[in-house]
Amino acid sequence: MDKKQILNILAKEAAQAAKDQATATLAALSADDLRPLVAEQLKTITAPLQVEIETTQSVWVKIRNRIYLRVINSAIDNIIQTIQDGLTELSKK
Repeated sequence: MDKKQILNILAKEAAQAAKDQATATLAALSADDLRPLVAEQLKTITAPLQVEIETTQSVWVKIRNRIYLRVINSAIDNIIQTIQDGLTELSKK
């Protein structure tokens, strides 16, 4: 066995170990772990909408943004379920 073959074997083993560790870590995540993280990220979208509601005089903009906020906030559960489904699928591979 030459150096290149040994390095290839080591690289494959390292990649598999990394995949196994990542899969185990991701599989351990729960909805309770994900919910605050997703909610925090969604604030980057919802905060400007809320500011616009508070500062605009336009009734149309206020209504539109309130609808956006309601839809976005109701989507959190669907987003978390999609993430968990993806993690479950990943852990099966």
